Amino acid sequence: MQISDLLGYYGNSAGKEALTGTKGVERLVSGLREMSAGNIFEGTVNSVKNGQVVLGLSNGQEVTARMEGKVAVTVGQSMFFQVKSNDGSMIAIRPFTMAGNSVNLTLLDALKAAALPVDAKNLSMVNTMMEEQMSVDRNSLMQMARLIQNHPDIDVRTLVQLQKLHLPITPEFASQFENYLDDKQAIGKALEDFMLELPSALSNEELPIGSLRQMGAQILSILTEGLPEENAADMGNAQTENGVAPENNTQINDAGKNGAQELSEAGQKTGAVRLSEGAKQGAAGLSGGAQGAAGSFEGAQDAAGLSRNTQQAVPHTLAAILGKEGVSSLTEQLASVMKDIESSLWFAGNTLDPKQSAVAVLNELQRQLAGRMVTDKGALLKLFSGKEFQALVKDAMEQQWMIRPEELSKGEQMRSLYDHLENQLDRMENVMKASGQVSENITQLAAEIHSNIDFMNQVNQTYTYVQIPLKMSGQNASGELYVYTKKKDLKENSGDLTAFLHLDMDHLGSTDVSVRMHGREIATKFYFDDDESFSLVEKHLPELERRLAEKGYRCTLSVANEGKKVNFVEDFLKKDQPSAGLLHRYSFDMRA
Repeated sequence: MQISDLLGYYGNSAGKEALTGTKGVERLVSGLREMSAGNIFEGTVNSVKNGQVVLGLSNGQEVTARMEGKVAVTVGQSMFFQVKSNDGSMIAIRPFTMAGNSVNLTLLDALKAAALPVDAKNLSMVNTMMEEQMSVDRNSLMQMARLIQNHPDIDVRTLVQLQKLHLPITPEFASQFENYLDDKQAIGKALEDFMLELPSALSNEELPIGSLRQMGAQILSILTEGLPEENAADMGNAQTENGVAPENNTQINDAGKNGAQELSEAGQKTGAVRLSEGAKQGAAGLSGGAQGAAGSFEGAQDAAGLSRNTQQAVPHTLAAILGKEGVSSLTEQLASVMKDIESSLWFAGNTLDPKQSAVAVLNELQRQLAGRMVTDKGALLKLFSGKEFQALVKDAMEQQWMIRPEELSKGEQMRSLYDHLENQLDRMENVMKASGQVSENITQLAAEIHSNIDFMNQVNQTYTYVQIPLKMSGQNASGELYVYTKKKDLKENSGDLTAFLHLDMDHLGSTDVSVRMHGREIATKFYFDDDESFSLVEKHLPELERRLAEKGYRCTLSVANEGKKVNFVEDFLKKDQPSAGLLHRYSFDMRA
């Protein structure tokens, strides 16, 4: 719209001088000229004719504007308008909306009562506060406005919700909150991205050979610390000459028969445990449940023949990670880097032993790099940038930072996972900086992982929630464990517990388990959005139920062929708070 004509000003009370003609127009012109782009004002549609709309202002003035574009207005409609531009002689305006909806006029009254300017941020602030059932008295609005002013880079809606939930207000925390709100919180994705990026960061052509060697040795030392070097023969599995394991056709009734039992038993544990160490301790309380459910799902994949081949190489060996051609290629690269190496540890004949573990190979390479025996920069860069070396490094990182379902029964595994992860990330970043290697991608990914962990720890001051980066058969999975019972209620040992486990897996798809427990009575429901997964798990439910009954539990187990969407913010953090809803217009005296 463009204001094309200014009509009169009308007095509203007896005895007051009526301003007409030139005097009224001059006063209106003076007021409008003071308005700058972005200013918002309220107007009521008094008439619409031939593309012209007459707007009545709150002070009795009227302005005539020319309609531009498809703007649907009706006589008597009150709405907000925003100044698009003002060159002193012509003012362009447009209807003001938030998220595509017209603005509730109650917001204007609230801002006037608090003596706050009417602008887009303040309107959004009041609108969000009212949606969130928060007080909009003068003091509350002024305090929130100060927060918005002090944090201009944080979205207004995000800031209001953080304040309502009593969560820290920082740019990093706000970014994580928005990730969780949009279901983009998976720490497993950031870890996988880091695993792919790190080997590339090691192959910096600009660094001298000494820096490359030192950085590589220190990074490998960090990545392999504490990992076993056993080769295929030492692992105690039945092997063939080529380091291949026999067929594994584990059925769900073997791999997953204790799933529901362990999930529900974990509920009892949680009720008695004083959870006070953030995500690490919260995970320990329900680790058995996560193991049981994840084990069930992995067993289901095996039963369906979805994730394992008829024969499979022993995990973490060169044969399993690289295959025959990869082992041959890595042999050539290592021979170029370390021409004087002659060791049975490395070679079986003229090639690397495929039964050798990746950790053993990386440890030997680390020793050679630290001992300054590597002098060919080109060969070293080729090794570091090769897909074979990158695959070995990724396998080591997965062993360090991913947890297999069977390991979840060990509470210390989850308790120490994130401490261990953050410690290693910090040390690797420091090594790279000291060597003169600056990788923005590495720095950004590490910061994102740190921020996500900090967010989980903060949330776990009140709730029990943890993300579980799982290493499944042939894939990595993201798991989330929610305990809806607040920690203060767990401490009172009320005996009631509600929990939810979510997994995203390649073959079974979105897989969820909901558990409600009161004493020895358990209601567990599995959700699958895949027909085959639904049918497979449903088939074995009677056996799970029988085994639970043998343990003394009275249980109800069911499977739903539907997705179970749980939003971390709306369905978890706000579970016990008044729900946000549509904002309706009411007339009231703000001074009251």
